[in-house]
Amino acid sequence: MRYLLIPNTKKEEAVRYAKRAEDLLYRMDGVCVAKDPSEADCIVTFGGDGTIIRAARDFAEYHLPLLGINLGTLGFLAEVSKDRMAEAFSAMEDGAYLIQEHMLVHGKVMRDREVIHESGGLNDIVLHSADPMKMIRYELRVNGERLYSYGADGVIVSTPTGSTAYNLSAGGPVAMPSADLIIVTPVNAHTMMQRSLVLPASVTLTIRLEDASEDGAVMNFDSDRYGTLRTGDEIVITKGEQKVRFIKFREDSFVEVLRTRMIQ
Repeated sequence: MRYLLIPNTKKEEAVRYAKRAEDLLYRMDGVCVAKDPSEADCIVTFGGDGTIIRAARDFAEYHLPLLGINLGTLGFLAEVSKDRMAEAFSAMEDGAYLIQEHMLVHGKVMRDREVIHESGGLNDIVLHSADPMKMIRYELRVNGERLYSYGADGVIVSTPTGSTAYNLSAGGPVAMPSADLIIVTPVNAHTMMQRSLVLPASVTLTIRLEDASEDGAVMNFDSDRYGTLRTGDEIVITKGEQKVRFIKFREDSFVEVLRTRMIQ
């Protein structure tokens, strides 16, 4: 098998462990380290969930499965600890692993019926006020039908993968990452009825910015910022056409991570 190693270059520890992995792999029979994604069979990241999310987006066109060596904290995606790196590579070579597919969301920013920006997210797409001290007002439509209009600090449209990220901090539900659904969670809504909405992934969501401050609003696609949006702009969000493939070693690994790292 050919491995493409992607460390978080901002962390010395990640670069160091990537070098250790390279040395380890070169000592294994029939294994090589690829220098380019077109030559690789899989991608191995070294860092936290942010590193694996970046790799998933940067190399999405190659449809390569990803394995994350966790050097961060929670590590919901990069679930293999650095101490078990050699064990993980041995399991890979023995074929003792599973492929779990995670959906993406795709968003188009519309202004005067023209697409002015589009991008995707493995975790989420977030709309929020450019001024953290001011709220925005937005309308949510599902398959073209108006659902509600809120004044809030923002709104999160999350995949199941991102349900344990910003969505969770904002009070949204946790979902199995392999599920096909979309979670909509208001952020600090100015209403007594603030609830998340769980929808099938087949829906089309339209978020219309009804009122923003003079500074406008901004969008984040997996923390990649796009701005500035103004009153009247719309964001059309659908399920992404592609899926991201993750390497797993047990079917119940997410349940174990959830139990050991969040509940206990």
